[in-house]
Amino acid sequence: MNGIKTLRSLTSDPLRFAILVGLTSIPFTVVLSWGMVADGTYAVGGRISGEFVFVAGLLSGYYYSNKSVKATRAGLWTGLAASLGTLLVFLANSAGTVGTLSTGWAVVAIVGTPVVAALGIGLSVLVAVAGAVISNRAMSWFRGSDEPDHRDGHVQEP
Repeated sequence: MNGIKTLRSLTSDPLRFAILVGLTSIPFTVVLSWGMVADGTYAVGGRISGEFVFVAGLLSGYYYSNKSVKATRAGLWTGLAASLGTLLVFLANSAGTVGTLSTGWAVVAIVGTPVVAALGIGLSVLVAVAGAVISNRAMSWFRGSDEPDHRDGHVQEP
């Protein structure tokens, strides 16, 4: 029962859309990135497609442009949710790669996996935040506001 309460608090109304958009981008990220994993030619790291993480960030920034939630915070949650796709592809690629390596390199790959996975999650968050901030700024420009949105961490002087 505690897990359900925790899940509800994570998906509270202010950030529900950001998390949903991030989760929606996972299948697209996996499908676009899966070719390197499935084709039998393994390379440590592989190629991960981040286009839909960026698109999810754009949608999140657009949605929250008129809301009380900061675009950077929405982009952060979108990126965290979308990074599950990045993590899934990276772990599948690593599992396939480790089996083809010598024992020494396999140990190096296994030890380095958490570090590289954390970097992948961080890059996914960065890409989503960039998309959210760009679309938030574009929406404020389209609304005729020349000043940056104060919800992006910028303080407007009176």
